[in-house]
Amino acid sequence: MEIIEFENQEQGYLRWLSDHPSGYVLNTYKKFRPQYARLHSASCVIMRLYMRHMVPDAFTCSEFKKVCSGSRADLELWATARGYSAPQVCRRCLAAGQH
Repeated sequence: MEIIEFENQEQGYLRWLSDHPSGYVLNTYKKFRPQYARLHSASCVIMRLYMRHMVPDAFTCSEFKKVCSGSRADLELWATARGYSAPQVCRRCLAAGQH
């Protein structure tokens, strides 16, 4: 499945979320930090809450980037292949037994 990285591409990322509500988002720093990779569903309530209160360009134009895919497994493989620790999953949107 396709994996798309959004770095300094706020509108593209927001469009991807809207177009792929059943997809997945890996949140990580632009500057490589192997211990930080967080996995969310594209419809995560936490991310939606941030969207309502965000400052312009808060998602991909600050210190973070987003890596997106329709496949959770592909994002997990992407992360480990690049030296990240196994991604931590969001307890709100990817709790045990969900997705």
